[in-house]
Amino acid sequence: MDNSSEISSLDTVKVIDNFLPRDTFLHIREGILDTGFPWFFMDHTVDASDRERGGCKNYKYSHLIYDSMLSSRKSYEWEFNTMVNEFLKPFYEQLNPWMLMRVVAHSTTYTGDTSYVSDWHVDQHGPHTKTMRAAVFCFNTCNARTCFLDGSEIESVENRLMTFPMRLQHRVRTATNVKRRVIINVNYFPNDI
Repeated sequence: MDNSSEISSLDTVKVIDNFLPRDTFLHIREGILDTGFPWFFMDHTVDASDRERGGCKNYKYSHLIYDSMLSSRKSYEWEFNTMVNEFLKPFYEQLNPWMLMRVVAHSTTYTGDTSYVSDWHVDQHGPHTKTMRAAVFCFNTCNARTCFLDGSEIESVENRLMTFPMRLQHRVRTATNVKRRVIINVNYFPNDI
């Protein structure tokens, strides 16, 4: 069951459907889903400590687009990600953050008839995260979900943005009805802090 209508009324988790104008969304999605977009294999879903849990279902492909904590990058990565960030500019303008901290694209693949459920986690730790928010922006519709400790689950729907306080633990339930779920995860300071 998709609980997004109930959740969107809470002031901790916000769900916005049709976040971007349709033509803008399709343009960005085309770039992210393009066969030339580089994805990098991660042998865990949350962090290195969960490598053994879940066996062959516990992996994802990621592309780190921006991280404010990394000062030196290989020049080809910097050039490519500068291009991607320019490409994502309409998304950033609509999100309207005060400051971006981390932007990463994730592609989790089909795990068979049974979903893999990741460990509970928060994206970043530390005192600086007190006023931060996490955002998940979905590029395709599928039965994968972002789950919260209170039992609520938000389905992945294309052009849907969900934001929540960084302190909220969450986990991912993988898709069983598509080849992959593709999202962008953004950690940021909102403009209204």
